[in-house]
Amino acid sequence: PRDWSSDVCSSDLFELPAGWRVEEIPGALFAARPVEPLDPVDPAGSVASGSQLTVSARRVPVDADLRRIAPASLARLRREHPDLQVDTERVGRFGDGGLTVYVRAVRLAVGRPARTVSEVHALALAPPEPQRPVRDLFVLVGRCEADAVERHGPLFLSMIATFRIGDSPDGGCGDLA
Repeated sequence: PRDWSSDVCSSDLFELPAGWRVEEIPGALFAARPVEPLDPVDPAGSVASGSQLTVSARRVPVDADLRRIAPASLARLRREHPDLQVDTERVGRFGDGGLTVYVRAVRLAVGRPARTVSEVHALALAPPEPQRPVRDLFVLVGRCEADAVERHGPLFLSMIATFRIGDSPDGGCGDLA
């Protein structure tokens, strides 16, 4: 199995928009952020402020599927953020033979004092490997201030659309573009 931690600062997993960079952050494989902040970032560098797309991965049973994972993740989010508003949810494939990806757009209140942020969530399962009881679930979360979603939403979607998972069954990269 691939050790994704070796790709922590790799932009090989998706195409970065011009003016964005990849950084290591706690609790995720990495985050993509604008080189020059387009939105104010608080002095503590809170994840709740500024704009970024985080990529994380965790192991799930090989028989896990997005039809079960997506509702469970939404239920967890609703418990953590009772004010959560779902703007849209979709499941689809990006490109010819691309991976199936679940995408949702939400608005929620974060921080103290509370302010509204918009998030785009994407969930993608790595192809199962023969004789392995687990596979990787990749979670991409793009976050920006709610009033910046018109500017950042398309950038988040372009990164999600170009997200690739190596070791696809066809021997190439599972390109979502």
